[in-house]
Amino acid sequence: MQVSSISCQLIFAFCAYIANFGDTDDASWGSTQSSLVNPKTYYLDHALLSLDRARVTQLDPRSVYISFFLYGAYAGQGNYRQAWFYLREATTIFMMLKDEDQDWFDKKTRKRLFWILVVSERAHGVRRNRPITLPVTPSTYLLDAYEELGLRHLTSVFRPLSDIFFAVWNGSTEDCSKEWLLKLERDVRTALPVVLEISNEETANIRISQFWLQIKLWELFPRFGYLSTDSVHDCLTFRYPILVARDLTILSMKLPIQSLQIHGVGMTEKIFDIACALADVLPFVSFPASQVELSPPDYLTQLMLLLAKLPGGSSRFIPLLLAKVNELLPDLMRHMCEAIQMPMHMINDPMSPDTRFVYEEEVGRGLHADLRRMA
Repeated sequence: MQVSSISCQLIFAFCAYIANFGDTDDASWGSTQSSLVNPKTYYLDHALLSLDRARVTQLDPRSVYISFFLYGAYAGQGNYRQAWFYLREATTIFMMLKDEDQDWFDKKTRKRLFWILVVSERAHGVRRNRPITLPVTPSTYLLDAYEELGLRHLTSVFRPLSDIFFAVWNGSTEDCSKEWLLKLERDVRTALPVVLEISNEETANIRISQFWLQIKLWELFPRFGYLSTDSVHDCLTFRYPILVARDLTILSMKLPIQSLQIHGVGMTEKIFDIACALADVLPFVSFPASQVELSPPDYLTQLMLLLAKLPGGSSRFIPLLLAKVNELLPDLMRHMCEAIQMPMHMINDPMSPDTRFVYEEEVGRGLHADLRRMA
């Protein structure tokens, strides 16, 4: 049976995407494969070789999936610039197709793909400071309250992020009032019911995405000078990342680790961002010692231990987090290295020179500088 060109492209792109989830070993590849073969690069290389111009000149709904899978493959490897290219391509093709009489399998498939693209574009836009293309309006596709409950919850978290938010987030405008930020933070924080009647895997993705967005929104408060040492609103105080880290720590203790691991490096990135915000704020808060409750530094240690269990955590994100801790909280380094069972010489140099660029790109110093200005 002959397989069409676009079907081959779709298969390779999907394999490149899936290769980024979980761990792969040589045994799973079979005895005929060389131990030097990396499935992530193998499938991505073959996907790129199979691409042809007809995919975007003769539009087909499968082209959206191909572009989206290539976005996920590149993002999973940490190549965020190339990832954004394919994400932008996916949303562009989707908008070009949406009014055409194309074979979308069914309306539900088209609707779900739209919302997956909305969430992916907004999450990538927040983390990498990119603009968005897909608008959400009152007439936008509605998700079924029962059949699509998990996706509906996830979209509820990201839906408040409008074009206005991204203009503020990306620095296109300085028009950002405290009242507007408070409402946006409240909309994201209260977007979900207290109890989620969904699977552990969905709960992990949705709750941690919510915690992550709360942290990213909170970064705007010190940027615009809205923090204070005491306020009735937690998000107007320095302790907000501590509260979010506490909730994340509690959640991670309740859920099986597999429910987080299944989401790949995207989950690792979100927890890493929360841990970095916690490290940024710890020098500016005091915390009494307690024999009963975990302290804020304990939350940081717990998040580091959680990162160690997630895809890319030990190899990429823990060295970056330790570099940040060494810079801001050197007194915690010995304890954290002991907790992670890292050689003690790493206390003085937890990051190799080769990762300096990655450190500047992933960690940065913007939030800490804003906090110093507010302290």
